[in-house]
Order: sequence, then C-alpha cells, then structure tokens
Amino acid sequence: MNIQAKLSVTYIVLLVIGIITISAYAILSIRFYLFAEGLEQFKDDAKIVRQAVESSDENTDFFPFITQTSALFDYDLALFDSTGIPIYNTVPEQQFIDLREFLSEPVVDSIAQNEGRIFVINDPQYERIVAFAEVRDGYPSIHYLRISKDKKEYYEAVDNIRHIIYAGMLFSIAAVMVVSFVFSRYMAGPIKQLNDAALNIAGGKHYETLEIDRNDEFGTLAHSLNKMAEKFLTFEKRV
Repeated sequence: MNIQAKLSVTYIVLLVIGIITISAYAILSIRFYLFAEGLEQFKDDAKIVRQAVESSDENTDFFPFITQTSALFDYDLALFDSTGIPIYNTVPEQQFIDLREFLSEPVVDSIAQNEGRIFVINDPQYERIVAFAEVRDGYPSIHYLRISKDKKEYYEAVDNIRHIIYAGMLFSIAAVMVVSFVFSRYMAGPIKQLNDAALNIAGGKHYETLEIDRNDEFGTLAHSLNKMAEKFLTFEKRV
C-alpha cells in the first residue's frame, strides 16, 4: 500500500469515527431532551385531566364527558374510589396490565407526599409512563385517577430526526472520502516527486530540477535538492 492510500485510509477512518460519534451523541441528546419535555407536559396534562374530573358533578353526563377529555390528550384513563377499586377505565383490557398501574398503598402515600398531589412513575423497565393524582371534588366516589401512555409515542419525533441525521452522516462520510482522497493526493504527490528527483540525482541526471512551488517543508526540501543537483552539475563541468 503506497503512502497516498495509507493517508486516505487513515483520514477516512478517523473522520468516520468522529462523524459516527457526534451523530450518536446528537441522537441521544435529542432523545433525552424530547422525552424530558414530554414528561413535563405529561405532568401538566395530568393536572388538566384532574381539573376536568373535579369540575364535574352528579348532573354531568360524566363518563362520556371524561372519555372525550382523555381522548383529547390520547391517554389511557382510569378512575378509582377511595379504597383503590377501579370504577372506570378507557381501556378495560388493560385494567391490570402491570402492577405499576395499580392504585396501591405505596402509591397513595407517594401522592400525598408529592407537591400538587400527583405522583409520576417513569420506570426504565416499563414501556409506559404512569401518573396518579388525587381528586378532591367532582363526581362522587371518585378519589383518584390514573393516566398512562406508551413511551414510544414520545420517541416518534426522535425516529424522524434520526433518519435526517443518518442521511447527513452518510453524505458527510461520502464527502470525507472525496476530501481525504484529494488531500492525501495533495500530501503524497510531492513525496513521490521528491523521491523521483533523489533517484535521478543519484543516477547522474543532475540537470533535472523540481518544480514544487510550496511554502512548506516539501518546498524547502525541493529547493535543497535543486541546489544539490546544481552543485553536482557544476562539479561535473569542472571535471
């Protein structure tokens, strides 16, 4: 493998590693930020749903009303009495989907201890986020509510952004390959010229000169070889 190929491979590998690292970091950062923002919105929505429940009374056509309210936010909603027995659930088949969606005594204690009477469960081992809230007014017998949502819905925007980042990454890698080839050729070209010139001088072709117009070490070395060839040629003429 010649030096140009080695330089190309080295530049490509280093830059590709850098591009992949930056892209992965960007995706993870965006994912974390969007989910954190979504979690805050989830807490605020839990308060709004609770306000809707508390604004109802016996004269309200309650269950259709609360179903429409929860549908606006696209959450699964469950209502509980003071003992934790479910009274209503928008998705009955998911009534007992997971222990984290039960109104247990630890959950009730956590609700009482949290500001705003809302307790959010964001367990990394569970695919849904869950919020419990205490209800103090409104429809009789309802004392607690639960809303829950699949975390995947918060990551949909990240998936779209990920595709954009991947496309940009592939374009960047292609550009890096082109730039690396041009740059390595720019760096390796003078080395080949210097090597050929040194071989020519060693072979007695002192009349050939290097045409390397560069203000760097390559230009300095070319100038030195030209000087050396000139001295050899002058010496041969004297002899």
